[in-house]
Amino acid sequence: MRRVIFTFFFILLIFYGLPGQNCSTNDKTRGDAISKALVPPGYKSYEQIVALADSLATNFPSICKKVIYGTSIGGRELAALKISRNVGLNEPEPSILFDGGIHGDEFLGPEIVIRFAKDLCTGYGSDTSLTNLINTRAIWLYYMVNPDGTANMTRDNSNGVDCNRDAGYMWNGEGNSTGAFSQNETRALRECMIGNQFSVYINFHAGNLGVIYPWSFRSDPTPDNIAINQLAYTYSSASGYTNFPYGQGYTILGYYSTGSTKDFLYGTMGNMGFSVEVSTDKQPPSSQIIQYYDLNFPAMKEMIIRCGYGLEGVVTDSLSGKPLSASIWVNGFYPVYTDPQNGDYHKYAVAGNYTITASANGYKSKTISNIGVPPTGSTVTNFQLVPENEWAAYSVISCQVPVTSFTGFTYPAYTPAVLGAPDGVSYSLWKSGWIVLDMKDTIFNGAGADFRVVEGGNTPNGFSCYAGAGKDGPWTLVGTGTGTTEFDLSSATGGAISKTRYLKIIDDGDGPSTGSELGFDLDAVELITQPLLVDFTASGTNLCGDSMVTFTDQSRGNPVSWQWLFPGGNPSASALQDPPAIAYDSAGIYDVSLTISNGISSSTIVKKSFISINIQPVVNLGNDTTLNVADSILLDAGNPGSKYHWSTGDTTQAIYADSSGVGAGTRNYSVMITDEHNCIASDSIRITFSFPLTVKEKMCNADFIFYPNPTDGLLHLVLPGSEIESVRLISPLGRTVYEQNSALDENCTSLNLTGYPKGLYFLEIESRGKRYFEKVVLK
Repeated sequence: MRRVIFTFFFILLIFYGLPGQNCSTNDKTRGDAISKALVPPGYKSYEQIVALADSLATNFPSICKKVIYGTSIGGRELAALKISRNVGLNEPEPSILFDGGIHGDEFLGPEIVIRFAKDLCTGYGSDTSLTNLINTRAIWLYYMVNPDGTANMTRDNSNGVDCNRDAGYMWNGEGNSTGAFSQNETRALRECMIGNQFSVYINFHAGNLGVIYPWSFRSDPTPDNIAINQLAYTYSSASGYTNFPYGQGYTILGYYSTGSTKDFLYGTMGNMGFSVEVSTDKQPPSSQIIQYYDLNFPAMKEMIIRCGYGLEGVVTDSLSGKPLSASIWVNGFYPVYTDPQNGDYHKYAVAGNYTITASANGYKSKTISNIGVPPTGSTVTNFQLVPENEWAAYSVISCQVPVTSFTGFTYPAYTPAVLGAPDGVSYSLWKSGWIVLDMKDTIFNGAGADFRVVEGGNTPNGFSCYAGAGKDGPWTLVGTGTGTTEFDLSSATGGAISKTRYLKIIDDGDGPSTGSELGFDLDAVELITQPLLVDFTASGTNLCGDSMVTFTDQSRGNPVSWQWLFPGGNPSASALQDPPAIAYDSAGIYDVSLTISNGISSSTIVKKSFISINIQPVVNLGNDTTLNVADSILLDAGNPGSKYHWSTGDTTQAIYADSSGVGAGTRNYSVMITDEHNCIASDSIRITFSFPLTVKEKMCNADFIFYPNPTDGLLHLVLPGSEIESVRLISPLGRTVYEQNSALDENCTSLNLTGYPKGLYFLEIESRGKRYFEKVVLK
């Protein structure tokens, strides 16, 4: 309880500051102190927001973690908090992203985002609504996109670039941006977006009022306009504002803008992005911060709920069941993408009927129609795709239409037309325009041409094709072409390129700037050299004791050589496609790697901790033995924590074995155990139960006398000089039918057995630690 109180008090100190102080007291440099002095009084500085984020991650580790995506131009961290149940796992659940501070002088955004993070963490477990949200969603809070701008109280970053004009979709050099994703800040935010498949994205601004959605670069609505408009209306109506306008960016703001993050998210990933302008004043008095936060709080909660509405499912390989990186096409909207680790997708959609197509490189596409979506909640539609040798462009990274003004811009700009196999639908790059594509699978340098750029339209146009070392280059010219053209990575400028994943296609600029077909009409980019997709399976991965493991190559792409490494195994390496069985003689956890090559390029996979060899359990019930019919023995299988299955039907670690229900004779007992690693061991024992019927012993120098025998019911016992401690009458099956344990007269006693079934019995007498048996017949 003390720790909880201290934690809460610590968070309050960071959140509200120490008395009489607006800045942190642990400044490392004079520069930090100066930057904090620029922050309006009552607002938290960059350092204070980072400290609060750190405290939340430290004190709520089960639901909150911090992810750092890089550093700003000025060296400040670019990070987000993920808040979710099982926060360390990538679970197949809907995700939402909130960010603030992309314009550094709009201080309300970071304040709202970090306050929301605090309320989520401190409300978990006590506030039912917040707890349910955290248990069913992945909530990301990118609390300061442009920390240099915040520190300097400037709209732009330290390079003087407007980060909300630097994103890559329909980038056009606004806001001093020197290229698509030219800044550290926008590249970091992009990696957060691409890596998490957010179905809804909210970025907070100040200086205007309203909920703004794509497009911002043109007046035409998006194909998802009905759904995205409804979601904007939901935010507006759920908020506390009395009049909170909503609409398309181009229309509601009255001007066009290119390179915004919301346009990028929708244009490249098909998900719902919004700019929420929370105040007409960029820096309202600090006394109003909580007021603006309270106005947006209910709408933020509603967006978290809604991000899971619509369509969802999982895409897997029909043979192996492994998750696939796939694109999901809903009614011709811009595609959304699955999480490559789990194969799950989430697409916001309004109530209605939909047709969904799932596509993945190396697989045959599959379409399912008439999928109904309810007004609330979601409809689950899973896909199992069949392998097929077809590889093409997977997603758009960035693009440019170099026009001087988008006012009245009506030219079609459906960039998803370039994705997938050629289908006769193309996207015109515009005169001197360009597009960057993620092929998803690496293009390897093989024999002859490696990929084909396919042009649609009626008139062949010229273009240049570049290969990139990353999403943003650097770019190497592979070649030029007119119309559909094949390219060989061996022909790249400066020498052969062994492989690439990213391509940039640029129109040659010699065509018209008006008309129906402007620039190169890109239909598709296909791989000719099959990608080297390295993979393998094993006959077992969680084994017991000395084990032999067989590995099977599952690679694709026409490899001609294989190199296996089996550290800890025997043999430890192999150059065969399917190596011999590998022996593992010692318990431990082992990696396995495979490198394949097509003779020019190679690809490697390392499966960490792939093979687990566990110590074989041992069970020892002891040697076979003989017992008196009235005795018992404890049989203990050992290995605590295992699962037990005895031949008697018992499931406990130990049992007692006796002659009950069996009598004299031999009985076999066996047990099989399964330990925590699913390793199995067993043992058995044979026990013989017998009666010492021929033994007559002396007690106190006197014979043990009983009569009459046979008897018709009354049996007399005489034991001179000794005290009988107990008497038992035992049936031939070992069951006790009569028992008396109190001390008896030392000279004689009588047992009345009248009414007992006729037959053979055994009389057991105990005295002074000794036991004697005699046969008795009831007639």
